[in-house]
Amino acid sequence: MPVSPAPGTADRVRRAARIASVLGPRMVAGALAGVAARDWQPVGAHLRRAFQRLGPAFVKLGQALSVRPDLVPGPVLDELARLQDRVPPVQPAEIRRVVERELGAPLPGRFRSFEDAPVAAGSVAQVHRAVLPDGRTVAVKVCRPGVAARLRLDAALAGGLLKAAVAASPLRGRVDAAAVAAEIRGAVDRELDFRVEAEVAGEMARNFRDFPGVRVPRVLWGWTGRRVLTTEFVDGEKLSAAAARARPDYRELAERGARAFLKQVLEDGLFHADLHPANLLITPGGEIAYVDFGIWGRLSRGERHALLGALAGLVGRDPVLAVRHLERLGVRVPPDRTGGFVREVAGIMGAALAPRLDQVALAPVGRGLMAAVRRHGVRFPHKYALLVKALATVEGAARLLYPSFSFDDAVRAYLADRARREVTVSGAAEAAWRGTALVAVGATAGRRPPDST
Repeated sequence: MPVSPAPGTADRVRRAARIASVLGPRMVAGALAGVAARDWQPVGAHLRRAFQRLGPAFVKLGQALSVRPDLVPGPVLDELARLQDRVPPVQPAEIRRVVERELGAPLPGRFRSFEDAPVAAGSVAQVHRAVLPDGRTVAVKVCRPGVAARLRLDAALAGGLLKAAVAASPLRGRVDAAAVAAEIRGAVDRELDFRVEAEVAGEMARNFRDFPGVRVPRVLWGWTGRRVLTTEFVDGEKLSAAAARARPDYRELAERGARAFLKQVLEDGLFHADLHPANLLITPGGEIAYVDFGIWGRLSRGERHALLGALAGLVGRDPVLAVRHLERLGVRVPPDRTGGFVREVAGIMGAALAPRLDQVALAPVGRGLMAAVRRHGVRFPHKYALLVKALATVEGAARLLYPSFSFDDAVRAYLADRARREVTVSGAAEAAWRGTALVAVGATAGRRPPDST
């Protein structure tokens, strides 16, 4: 497939003028409304509408900011979290041309049938159902024609805008805006190369090979390229569908989904970072199926160990231990703010964690932690902000199925199972320095409440 030409200076100037013409009036209107209402919400609403009008790169910028309470006030955060890239589907003839160019053959030579109506459509790609010559039904993800060059240009301009905004604000010196901008550009580059997504899906499938009840669609490499990704078609209900919540095994599904995510984060070092209900399917056979691997994160072995320690500090109500391991992850607390930050983290735990650990809700803990990060000028790598958001999303998805879901139960079940599988000298040594917190977890954990249903 031909590579889209890089935008020239004139293109950049025109696009920058367009951004200014949309963003400027919206921000002025939002600021005036915010002052009148003495609330940040109007600012967030106008910013969300501006990003929506400016297209997919700015939608991605808004979505990236929506996981950063250290950068953005709460009401603005809530508005940015509502950003969605609703777009009309591309004309069938254009999609067919992309597929034929990418696969190097006419459609009838590669597919027995190809449905023109997409089953899903986004600002970067849309997905079509098709049938291979051997009769297998597949999902074909196709990049929208012409989107690559515009998306890269907008990502660069959005990153520059973010850096300028941080430099002119009280966040200067406290937030690594260049790192956030680089993360946005990197995410765009990865999302535009479907071969990367295919490799991630393949690796995750291998990671779950011996984990019953979790399914990752198999990639069909002979029908996959830079702008086309073909996988087996998964027949299932979205997690948000009423049919999923009406299943008799809804409780077990919620707990299995949480354990699967803990495995990704604490064991595999590769996690799906976009686990909203539309990307989680429940198959007729009761499997949890992951789809759409365009947004993901990686964690080194050292990062996984530090996260485990921070989690132990969290559920063991030990803020000093939690902050110590956060610092191992690259979270930088100014020396003169350490005491205040630890005290606020302790307060967040005390307010958000219920007397019984089977009533723990992680979402307010994560959000409170990130707000404390902003107040105390703590530098927090974007990758971990994304992880905090993913944890809260997983918890929300599990409670969508089973309102009495206990994340603590899932944590303890996962850790117990892992301990049984990995009894080693190094594991015993690691447990020794983390022992105090883990003993606290065991001592304070209450019994699971009976199922009200």
